[in-house]
Amino acid sequence: MVYDNVDDPVTIRRLTPVDNALVLITTRRTDWDGDVDELPVDVFDRDTAVEFLMAQACHDDRAAAGRLADALGRLPLGLRPICVSRSKIRSPKKPNRAP
Repeated sequence: MVYDNVDDPVTIRRLTPVDNALVLITTRRTDWDGDVDELPVDVFDRDTAVEFLMAQACHDDRAAAGRLADALGRLPLGLRPICVSRSKIRSPKKPNRAP
């Protein structure tokens, strides 16, 4: 289960299963109380975000990849779903036909 950009720990606690669940919460808050393991993750710098998009075959246009990365705030968790969804909507390559 993934909760992205959480602002209110109290609300999320009510929505989170207490047993048999792995939960990932992203937030900019630093004042969480309770039993959580924190892993600070920063945004990608622009070059890293562009390289990530290019390497995942999300984009073959460096300038467009840069604009997309900027629009998504260069957040790693925001860039990955873009790659997945783009790969699913690409049309399959047509087989080569002999002349």
